[in-house]
Amino acid sequence: MGVLTAFRPTGGEIRMSIDRNSRAKSLHRWVFVAALVSLITALASAAAAGAAQPIHPLAWVHADRLAPEEAVPLLTVPPVDRAAAALEDIARGEAGLPPRFAIPTSVTVTPETSGSWDAAPDGSLVWRLRVRSPAASSLNLGFTQYVMPPGGALYVYSPDRGQWLRPFTDADNTSHGELWTPVLLADALVVEVDLPAGTRDALQLHLGQVNAGYRYFGAKTTSAPESGSCNVDVVCPDGDPWRNEIPAIARISISGIYLCTGFMVNNTARDQRPLFQTANHCGLNSGNSGTLVAYWNYQTSVCGGTPDGSLADNQSGSTWRAAYSPSDFTLVELSRSPDPAWKISFAGWDNTGADAANATCIHHPNADEKRISFEYQATSTTSYLGNTSPGDGTHVRVFDWDKGTTEGGSSGSPLFDQNHHVIGQLHGGYAACGNDLSDWFGKFAVSWNGGGTSSSRLRDWLDPGNTGATSLDTLNPYGTSCQTNADCDDGLFCNGVRLGLSEWHERSVRQSRLRDRSWRGLPLLPLRLQRRAGWQAGRPVLLRGRGGREPDRLR
Repeated sequence: MGVLTAFRPTGGEIRMSIDRNSRAKSLHRWVFVAALVSLITALASAAAAGAAQPIHPLAWVHADRLAPEEAVPLLTVPPVDRAAAALEDIARGEAGLPPRFAIPTSVTVTPETSGSWDAAPDGSLVWRLRVRSPAASSLNLGFTQYVMPPGGALYVYSPDRGQWLRPFTDADNTSHGELWTPVLLADALVVEVDLPAGTRDALQLHLGQVNAGYRYFGAKTTSAPESGSCNVDVVCPDGDPWRNEIPAIARISISGIYLCTGFMVNNTARDQRPLFQTANHCGLNSGNSGTLVAYWNYQTSVCGGTPDGSLADNQSGSTWRAAYSPSDFTLVELSRSPDPAWKISFAGWDNTGADAANATCIHHPNADEKRISFEYQATSTTSYLGNTSPGDGTHVRVFDWDKGTTEGGSSGSPLFDQNHHVIGQLHGGYAACGNDLSDWFGKFAVSWNGGGTSSSRLRDWLDPGNTGATSLDTLNPYGTSCQTNADCDDGLFCNGVRLGLSEWHERSVRQSRLRDRSWRGLPLLPLRLQRRAGWQAGRPVLLRGRGGREPDRLR
């Protein structure tokens, strides 16, 4: 309007009045924009540090009305004996066990026996407990019983309120009845449960394990990666042909103490059922599948830059579906579909058993951010750690990596052939930066029929309609290879065909779409400020940051 009044044939006094109003409105608009930029930048910083979206526990909202935090009972678990842990880790590596990052302490804690209760001014109930393990690099919690009533929420945050996890609600209630949290990069935390009045008896909560971290998560003493220098970040140009597959791979923790890699896998119904595959030797089984925590999109922001990956995109819990030790696979179903905002894809596969002309592996070496490795030669079929083909035919041998490598923590990562189809998951080998030694992957074609039952093979889960398919492409509803319907840009259509999503997942996708579009009414920032605030396509987004070893046999 200010521009229009400059050309309007009117008296100077009236024009001056209009210009003042215009300036005032413009000033107010830019004050609002500046405040918005500050808010988004703060959120971006939190995301880079691995924090979830802002939380509002009642103990923060009513800090002046509830007991001070220092008066809340403290549970102290023993500090980690790092020298003893280092010796144990050497022995674990020699025994082919997955890498360990934390030491568990069994506890028996319930809101009826530990912590303290408070009442908020509105009658809501607040239970809190402080937990500490001196000098720990991270903490995570294993709730062996978790049932949250509607309207209730569990919060986990650091005493300085600089770190926190997302709220856990009744949406996190599962059939296995457990909740295992992601890590908090601190040696102390506060657990808080907020309940509506009258729902205390409906809460079922039992803290059974506190896990004190001593390496990997939060334990780096320098800005250098933990993994070897020959590894290639997935954000590098080398990863460009693999943009549809990269989102399918996750860093996982098991029982709050072990680390591996795994991947979301597509099925012939293409319904985005959250089936997730990893290596059998990682130790995920029917007894502990509820402890799985998947960290998605944990990758660097700059090719070859400082490791600064965000742990914010995470989810907890799974149900065991199948496993077969000869080909070293385990398949679970995640307790929830990943948040649509994370844009997770579903890896395609090939069950014919054909050797690949060349191969690519996407993985988390030494628990670092996501990397990609390339073998330009043909693979061969062998026994595990064998060089003779076909051997017992259970494994795919990568002769030597031409670019990149694998390391401890890479176990369970997918091996793709030249058609971008999974042909195996990493079992182990001797490859490392600086050598030309081999790796072996459990053969997908063997896992397809496995031991002949639904609990020992992939076929029943990945071809539920018994179509007889021998290969399937990667499904990326959010990627450029999926041409969405012009009237439906929310990932519900792929190549013009409506995806058969579950009711829960479709609702989640549509809710994400509405959240995304709610920003469209805001003023469009100049491009310079968009970049500073982390905006893309006119909408604010959280900026993600990036958070030779001796050869070993198991990964």
